[in-house]
Amino acid sequence: MPEPVFQLRKELNVFASEEGCPTEDISSYAATADSSGLTEWNTSDKFTNEMMLTENAKYTVSQLAPSLSFLPEQATELTGTVDCYSGNALCNDRDTLHIWPFNSTQRRPTCIRIPLHEEHEVLSGAPLCCFTWPSAGEESEQTKSAGVLIVHANSGLVHFYEDIHTINSVSTLISKSRVIELDLRFRDREHATDVVNAEPSGILVATSFGRLLLLTIRDSSGKPCLKLRQQLIKSQVGFFSGAMNSFKDIVAIRPSLITGKGERLLHTITRGGELKIWNVSATMSSYKRIEVNVYQQILESLQELYPFAYGSLQILDLHPLPSDPFASLVLSSISDGKETYYILTAMKVEEGSFSIFSVYRLNTYTKANEKKPRLFIAGDLENVEQSVEPQHVPVYLLFEDAVVITQAFTQLDSNYPLRKKWEDLVSLKKDNRVLGHGYDEKALYLINGNSGVVRVEAKMEPAEDYRFVKSHIDQAVYFSQVPNTPVEFNLPPSIELERDEVEEDLLTSGDEILLSYSSYIPPKLHSMTSHLQLRVDFFVNLLQFTRANFIYKVSPQVKLKLLESYEILNCALALSSFLSSDTDLTTQWNRVLLSEELTEEELMLHQLNQFPPVFGKFLTELDEPLRSSSDIKFKVAAADLVNCVIYHSCLEGGESEYRSNQLNLDLTEVGDDLPWFINFSIPESLNKILLHLFYSFEDGDVPDEYHDKLLEIIKSLYYMCKQSDVWYAVKGSNAYEAGYQALTKFYTSNHLTWIQILLKIGRPVDALNIADFYHDLSGLVETLNSFDNEKAHPLYEEYFTKYGYQFSKTLFTTIIEQGKINDLFSRFPAHHDDLVRFFDEYPHYGHVSWIGNIFDQKYNAAAEVLVSVSSPDAEEKLDLNQLQVRLSIAKLSALAEEPQFNMNLLNTIQSRLDLIDSQKKAAEIVGENATISRRYLEGTATESQYQGILDKLKANIVLSEYELVGIYTILDNASAFAKTLQFLSLAKTISEDSRQFLISMTWRRCILFDDWNHTSNDLSTALYATLLIFFKEELYRDGIPLPHVAKLTAPVNKEALSEQLFAGVQCGDLLLEGTAADINALSTVQADMESRIRFLIGSAHSETDAACVVNYETNTVD
Repeated sequence: MPEPVFQLRKELNVFASEEGCPTEDISSYAATADSSGLTEWNTSDKFTNEMMLTENAKYTVSQLAPSLSFLPEQATELTGTVDCYSGNALCNDRDTLHIWPFNSTQRRPTCIRIPLHEEHEVLSGAPLCCFTWPSAGEESEQTKSAGVLIVHANSGLVHFYEDIHTINSVSTLISKSRVIELDLRFRDREHATDVVNAEPSGILVATSFGRLLLLTIRDSSGKPCLKLRQQLIKSQVGFFSGAMNSFKDIVAIRPSLITGKGERLLHTITRGGELKIWNVSATMSSYKRIEVNVYQQILESLQELYPFAYGSLQILDLHPLPSDPFASLVLSSISDGKETYYILTAMKVEEGSFSIFSVYRLNTYTKANEKKPRLFIAGDLENVEQSVEPQHVPVYLLFEDAVVITQAFTQLDSNYPLRKKWEDLVSLKKDNRVLGHGYDEKALYLINGNSGVVRVEAKMEPAEDYRFVKSHIDQAVYFSQVPNTPVEFNLPPSIELERDEVEEDLLTSGDEILLSYSSYIPPKLHSMTSHLQLRVDFFVNLLQFTRANFIYKVSPQVKLKLLESYEILNCALALSSFLSSDTDLTTQWNRVLLSEELTEEELMLHQLNQFPPVFGKFLTELDEPLRSSSDIKFKVAAADLVNCVIYHSCLEGGESEYRSNQLNLDLTEVGDDLPWFINFSIPESLNKILLHLFYSFEDGDVPDEYHDKLLEIIKSLYYMCKQSDVWYAVKGSNAYEAGYQALTKFYTSNHLTWIQILLKIGRPVDALNIADFYHDLSGLVETLNSFDNEKAHPLYEEYFTKYGYQFSKTLFTTIIEQGKINDLFSRFPAHHDDLVRFFDEYPHYGHVSWIGNIFDQKYNAAAEVLVSVSSPDAEEKLDLNQLQVRLSIAKLSALAEEPQFNMNLLNTIQSRLDLIDSQKKAAEIVGENATISRRYLEGTATESQYQGILDKLKANIVLSEYELVGIYTILDNASAFAKTLQFLSLAKTISEDSRQFLISMTWRRCILFDDWNHTSNDLSTALYATLLIFFKEELYRDGIPLPHVAKLTAPVNKEALSEQLFAGVQCGDLLLEGTAADINALSTVQADMESRIRFLIGSAHSETDAACVVNYETNTVD
């Protein structure tokens, strides 16, 4: 078979296979692609295959269907344009021009590739290209398509293809015949800077020398004819000058209204504010209609508010308003050295003058740009006959990394509104490259690298409830996960926002996600878990947006409220997912929902703010089934549930990840209320679940697979207690005393149990880490005590260094409580100073500290401590024998302090030893079946009080001096009175007035012991027996007086004595009441009682041969 005359070259097949789309590669300079395979470019209203990137009440941003994967990925010189008139877009570098239908509904439309030079040539720069209109001849638009004009920027060579659809891809000769060429004959170092289609008048080319050239592409009959029609602006560089004044750079070339056949208005402006309005024509001579300089007036309008405008003002762009060819917006910039401020000036130009109607500074963008920003006003500028009613039109400002959208009023006259302009911002990611742009009467189009064409379209309908911050929050929440989106949802840091507005909008957005109120959240999905997962993802976006934009701009309370909502949502997701596979727990959960009159759908969709109390009740009601169940799997499931919901979803997924890491919240930053997971008895329920599982195994022999479950619950409990403690500390525990006490009791009662559980399951390292992390010093000591001494020693030293005296104090307390006294004084000699300080601060540990004083040879100090801890007011209550031993040691210690003794201390010790000795003697009397005298059994109250003292005596409980005298003097035993006086002669620990009171009480009761009216032998009375002991042991030398009836029967002031002598004495009232009764009883004795007593005193004195003289008138010993 003969070979065909025409064959497809190899490189076309390779290119098509690489790109995966019907793309034609034309490798010869003049060759073009065959247009026979091009698809229809008009899209249907019903289907566009566009992808919505983001939207709010004021604009939408979408990516059109065609993928630009055919563009080179790494090319840095790519530049392009979007032509909305023809529906085409182009991009080129210095080698190839790509043309495609940008508004096609196909993902991979046909792309035309046109080489820009022969294979052996290399261009010094990328050409400037623009589309041209079809000719207005006899042929219809269905058979004609746009052309393309290519200006080689450095050489000035121009190529014009009238119709890209008729370029032949087969024959180079045919293709060359389709190209029309023109040489603009640039001067040395001159190059093209801009190419603008101003048809029907022609094409405008601006150069680096300030020249503005008008090219026509057809003759008067409409036939293709490329020529330089006119030089509108001559070169601004002198013949011998090497550079042009930058203020003469043409920064804007804007075609305006079409005024006739082949004619239209044209606006140009330079960086120095030289504004010209031209009438350009394809067939006639073009001329300048208006020329004014607006720089100085714009500067004067700014200087009052912005003094730095002088010297920094630059004119950047201009765009005529749609309804008036002589009204326009001018974009300029000023800079204070730190920020660049962009200014929009609305002005109207007349012959030789102009008027400024408004000056507006952009609020949303203040970043300096290397590339010149561009200004676009949507609207029809071409039809002179179209009547445009005054209205607001969208204004787009294109920057390197953002599009600012605002509005302009089309009519500049006396009705011009001066109210605040609406403004919003679409930021672009840093790695995006805007290769080209274009616009129509509604939208702005951007060629976004090799991803696609992005359309930004403003909505001019009124939106009364529009809030700038809220709209950007919602965009970040609901659109930030769109794949490969070029939109940067974070706000520029330079935007000034009201804190109250930001906080309100953040909380509103959080509530909308939590309670499913947002219009972007579907009402339902195929499962509740899927719906919750979607909302969790949205909330993650909200938290990340907050972190990126407002981390230091909103209060900790707002961040904590957002965190709480996220945790509740995440926990609800975890619970829903967990219960979907557990029947028993699901049954319990459904019972709780039924008791709360809720369905799961109601709770999870729109009432998640009620989740904490419902979940808390659920955990509380699990206690009884767990307690009564012997099913280990059920208890393990409960542990798995709380770990899944609380530990993983709340504490790790919320508190750790977002509170600590993402939101940078300090530990002391707390909300108005306790964290939700600490309320509703949740910690108590976790503790019960922990204990139910642990104690299900005998002797703590828990299988290895359950160790991590126990560990995670314990971690949760520690965190809850720590956060509670911090919250109460910050808020002040006084205001919440009941809650604080409950927290303290819960922690104190359980934290060592948690540590012990970890030790029993073989997790000492975890126990140590947890106790260290939460500063549980008791837990640290408990854990260290479980190690052998050699292993524990370096750890002890580490914590001594880290925690200092606080650790020492905890360690010493634990050792004392455990009774390891030898360890206390011998194991940590390097920390002896801490031990001394500890005993100084806690004197109630004196029963141990005296040992240290003995070791330190501080004998008096040891004795003083022993006396202190042996006092009746000491916290530790000892029996009589223990007290006697302790005081005996104290006495020996005091005696060991040589060469000087502390006599006061020794006297005090001896007095207390005497008290003990006397009490023992009283106990011996009671042990001989002695009873209370009948006189003191008459009153029930008195008898019960004395009986209480008697019971203490029998129980070997230490009595006070008052109690001992009281019990001695009511016993039905005649020898008790002498023993009482013997004790009082030695008593040094009570005041002298108190002692004398007790002596008088003893003599009264001694006298009243016998019935003097029926006694025949006075020498057989208790009084005589007591007087014999009095003289024999010379008690008078110790301040014991003889009985004197007049003094003993003198009335007493009970109230005065109660305040002076018995304040704080436990049995004071009992003794005072008894004294009053004794005085009354003694007053009724026979009148000769005084002489009988003197007789007995004399008899006893004579009988004992006492070496003293008695004054019988006053009953005193001289």
